[in-house]
Amino acid sequence: MVHEVAQGNSAEVAQGNSAEKERWLAIGRLEGAFGVRGEIRIRPLTDVPEAILNCPPCCLGRHETKLQESEILSARPHSRGFLVQMKGVDNREAARALSGTFLWIKRSDLPDPGTDSDYWDDLIGCRVQTESGEEIGSVHHLLETGANDVLVVRSPGKPEKLIPYTQEVVQEVDTENKRLTVRLLPGM
Repeated sequence: MVHEVAQGNSAEVAQGNSAEKERWLAIGRLEGAFGVRGEIRIRPLTDVPEAILNCPPCCLGRHETKLQESEILSARPHSRGFLVQMKGVDNREAARALSGTFLWIKRSDLPDPGTDSDYWDDLIGCRVQTESGEEIGSVHHLLETGANDVLVVRSPGKPEKLIPYTQEVVQEVDTENKRLTVRLLPGM
């Protein structure tokens, strides 16, 4: 089963003056001010929303190419998300200005998803092939349907394929080599 972390894009941010880049993942979307003291409503983009409560160092940004370092000072559950207090945001106007930005964390700060789970970000870009070696395309993105997650596979000049991300269909996941092996069911 896919362990969804972020439905958005990953980002790379240069660390200090080094050429080394760190991958970042969007785990929440800031949706507006709450009250007058700078709290911000945040909608999780993860199936582990508690990650926001214990968020490691983070960045804020609307686009993955322009991220600003930030820090969550406090977070508490609220409605279908959380209310957070960000460092340096102490009034309603400052909180309102952040509406529409995303909360990003380092990919390296995420725990290992385990043997039966994968992060969506790790699956995006993987080549998809059948057990017989026929290339189907690459994972463009994933959909959450409620019953199971669905791989959206694209290949130039071919119609898009929707492939259920289930144990019955996905036979092997090799994120290190960016490859998935699938057993297509009749009608796929």
